[in-house]
Amino acid sequence: LVASPAPPMQESATVPRFQGAPQSAPNGVSSHMPYSESASMLQTSDDVRTLIRREVNQAFAASVPTTAYSSAPSAPPIQLILQNNSTVHAEQQVQSAPPVSTEPQRPLPKSIWELSRQDVADFWASPLNRICVFGVAGLLFYLYQGHSHHRWRMSELQRRIDNNIFLRTMNQLFGAAQNALK
Repeated sequence: LVASPAPPMQESATVPRFQGAPQSAPNGVSSHMPYSESASMLQTSDDVRTLIRREVNQAFAASVPTTAYSSAPSAPPIQLILQNNSTVHAEQQVQSAPPVSTEPQRPLPKSIWELSRQDVADFWASPLNRICVFGVAGLLFYLYQGHSHHRWRMSELQRRIDNNIFLRTMNQLFGAAQNALK
């Protein structure tokens, strides 16, 4: 690879180009060569200096806008006035139709018994109503069983007292004393 010669101490605006190196794009931004390719091309310290000078110039050219290089006087900045206006208009009309009844109307009952029978049938149609009725019936049965068991125990206790002479005597003596205190 051959590089064009550059004076050693002279600062130049142009950067020497290697053969096969990418050229600058027309907008002033140059494409970079991969590091491994550029490192393999370097043979001497002059080549290193040239490469560093080129990279610095490229970085400087990329950081400074292109209008700074031009000799033409820059135009005054253009003042833009943006007037953003937005308007919204919404109109909504809702027309509801009269509700349509899906249930057919029942005929009037002929007697009170027919009305009651229909009401009971409607009540039993609901599973929740059946669960509640059976729950209340179970609770009532539990309370009745507890009451009858208590009555049975009290009658058994009274039967034992009546069959035992000592307990019967004590019950008559202390029962009469308690009745006198009342």
